[in-house]
Amino acid sequence: MMAGAVTGGIVLGACVLLWNLTYRFNLDGLDRYVLDVAQTNLQRVQGRSHWQRLDESLAFVAGEGNPSPTYRIWVEQRGKTEYVSEKWPGAVDPRQWFEEWKMRRKRENPPRIPERGVPISVRNPALKLVGVSYFDEYSDDRRWRIGVFDNYYGYLAIAVDVDSFDMRLDRLKVSYYLVAPLALLIAFASAWMVATRSLRPVERLTAAVEGLSARGLGKRVERIGHEKEFQRLVDMFNEMTVRLEKSFDLARRFSADASHELKTPLARLKMELEVALKEAEPESKEQVTYSNLLDEMSRLSGIVDKLTLLSSSDAGKLELSLETVNVSEMLENVVEDCEAMSGGVRLERRIAGDIRIEADGVLLEQALQNLCGNALKYGDPSGVVRVSLSEEGSLKRIEIANEGEAIPGAEWERLFERFYQCDLSRSDRVGGVGLGLSLSREIARAHGGDLKLVRSDGVWTVFELTLS
Repeated sequence: MMAGAVTGGIVLGACVLLWNLTYRFNLDGLDRYVLDVAQTNLQRVQGRSHWQRLDESLAFVAGEGNPSPTYRIWVEQRGKTEYVSEKWPGAVDPRQWFEEWKMRRKRENPPRIPERGVPISVRNPALKLVGVSYFDEYSDDRRWRIGVFDNYYGYLAIAVDVDSFDMRLDRLKVSYYLVAPLALLIAFASAWMVATRSLRPVERLTAAVEGLSARGLGKRVERIGHEKEFQRLVDMFNEMTVRLEKSFDLARRFSADASHELKTPLARLKMELEVALKEAEPESKEQVTYSNLLDEMSRLSGIVDKLTLLSSSDAGKLELSLETVNVSEMLENVVEDCEAMSGGVRLERRIAGDIRIEADGVLLEQALQNLCGNALKYGDPSGVVRVSLSEEGSLKRIEIANEGEAIPGAEWERLFERFYQCDLSRSDRVGGVGLGLSLSREIARAHGGDLKLVRSDGVWTVFELTLS
């Protein structure tokens, strides 16, 4: 668009400049014609009849009803007015210029007047113009171009009606007005085509970058054969995605392998601790120690399970066991579980009844438990947690809100990063490693929905989970 505007501006500027040059060229041509007339007729001192014939000739050249410029002449010879056109512009009096030139010529020696009837030759030279000037004057609401000429013995003023001259050029101006929009249209179309063709490789790269994700690193940008300037950029981009793909594959494999390898020893440790807990003396120091270790082991097992799910999601292998799930009942059950550990927190529910979707019930319930658990842990200990479920067409909207401190806007998106915790001191106090929100969003997206933080202003912090 900018290229078209610049090109259009250049075309308009060129048209204006070309029109001014055209007008100036035609006006200069008019001045040259008037000068030729003056040079031809001031070679000798002529009588009144000669100037009358010249006046009639100029009127004939102009013609009647023709927009060609009309001419008027004023002749003064040897100190007296020899001839004046009948329609000479009344407000213009060239004698002021004649008198000025007479004063300048007083001290000069004028040449001899050529002999009448004798051809012009070396011995009988023609009188030359010694003064030439042009003026613009206004008379009777018209602009006149006045050419004043001097040959020592005579002064000739030729007035040209410039308005008539302009009328003749108006036809050319109309052509400019017709051609300029067409030129602008061609300029805009050409600029658009050139810009589109030039930006096509950039658009392809932009689309590739926009589609770049952990699951889309296998995509490559095709080489652009006729755009050599972009070949290196395309090659470097493809090489970068290859390196990223290898790095992400290694990270996925490590996470998946580590999670898998940890499950067996953790299960054995958990079983051993359970056995030891049963065999320990009731209320003994060993029993307390084994109980605490078993709690930490359960927490570690939960982290491993979450990492396993996230690894599967990254690899695009998060398998959903779809079934018809009554989301209303599921959310009611989750809220009841939360009430058992709510402490001083009051739970409010606004759950629409009998809303069903096709979903993996186990994963969806885990996501809802994560969200409700976070609301209890990070909300005001004596505040309110509000859980709502609504349906808008095919869209199911679950909102879980808690009263508490505001989360800075810069932290909103980072909350969904793995192992990221906004307030580390508080996280240590309430527990958690920063995987719950990340896993909940992956579960929501696997079901064709999403999870977002939509409000946190110091009054309410609201997470919205949508399902379709």
